[in-house]
Amino acid sequence: MRASLSSFFLHVRPPPTVPLPSLTPYTPHKLPCTAPPTSSHLIVHLPSPPPTWPSKIPSLLHSSLPPLLLDPLSPSLRVLYAWDGIGNEPWTEADPSRRPLRAKWFVPGKKHWEGELTSNGQLPVKEDELEELVVKGNREAELEEGWDIYVCAHGSRDCRCGDVGGALVDRLREEVERQGIPREKVRIWEVSHLGGHKFAANALLFPSSHLLGNLRPEHAPLLLSSLFAEPDSNYPLIPRDLLPFWRGKNGMTKEEMKVFWVAASGAPPPPPQVVDELLDEEEKEEMKTQQGPVEIVFTTWEGEEVRTEAVVGETVMELGKRLELGAMEGICGGVLECATCHCFIAPEPYPPPVPAITDEEEDMLINAMMPKPTSRLACQIKVTPELGEWCAKGGRIGLPRY
Repeated sequence: MRASLSSFFLHVRPPPTVPLPSLTPYTPHKLPCTAPPTSSHLIVHLPSPPPTWPSKIPSLLHSSLPPLLLDPLSPSLRVLYAWDGIGNEPWTEADPSRRPLRAKWFVPGKKHWEGELTSNGQLPVKEDELEELVVKGNREAELEEGWDIYVCAHGSRDCRCGDVGGALVDRLREEVERQGIPREKVRIWEVSHLGGHKFAANALLFPSSHLLGNLRPEHAPLLLSSLFAEPDSNYPLIPRDLLPFWRGKNGMTKEEMKVFWVAASGAPPPPPQVVDELLDEEEKEEMKTQQGPVEIVFTTWEGEEVRTEAVVGETVMELGKRLELGAMEGICGGVLECATCHCFIAPEPYPPPVPAITDEEEDMLINAMMPKPTSRLACQIKVTPELGEWCAKGGRIGLPRY
């Protein structure tokens, strides 16, 4: 006799912060092509349920995640964190340095890697395999049977995801149990922020790599049935029932999504301004991290130039630590509690495109060794295309002697 799935889901979900909406979406705007362009997803499995997660998980796990995540070869590799409903460990136990964590690395249409992260949170992938996996994407791997449905239930990031996303997960699990679908056919996960709070509930499907939005608990039976429906020759690219919820597809640029949408639905492409209109400032910043690498140039105390490719969205401190620049220690991890990421940013050849210095940063710079009027803390400066352009025109980030 098959055990009840509900007996394994040990975490009790808190009540919604506001009454759940009906089938009406949070936003009236159209969904097609609002997905952020992403080449692949690395999904780290956590033993802690989403209500215990902080709003920004990478800020806590960043130091122990694979160096691959910051490698210029994989600028649009997206890192997500997921919980399958089993286990209820405290959040502090979700640190890979305390216990091994499993992960899945999805590349469009196939799963390239699944296994356990090393004790220090790194992918056990050899350096010479990196280009094959990330750039060429031509390493074949056995594809696990069945479907993985990742629903954003990251309530600490946005209450809409926690409320309607969590309710959708509960309904999906109920339907899986009611229909007697075995786990090897469908696996339901709660996942961290997918982007587009206004489109909650959002769900990422693998192996099809489709991102869906505006889902409600009432859509659970429809979603499950569409995964196992007989192919429809009239809708070979996206199941007909999923067209109203389609946001995009992993592995495609925005332009490729538009072409795909027209071919799949027969509808005209969506206007380009839709994405900018719908994303808040935090999400727009997040989308910048999906862009390609930019070149940043450091100048050491001895006058040597260090040129490197950086990922849009990472801080200059993170970049310096990755390069093992001796003067860039960043002991506090970038939370303005030390001055060990001290650097110099001169207004040449023109004022650098960086945020204005805050009172907190200025106070902390008092602790820097031999500060100058051009001193900044690298943890407060993010890599942007504009910063790369400034470096290309002669701008340099100077490093102190110590």
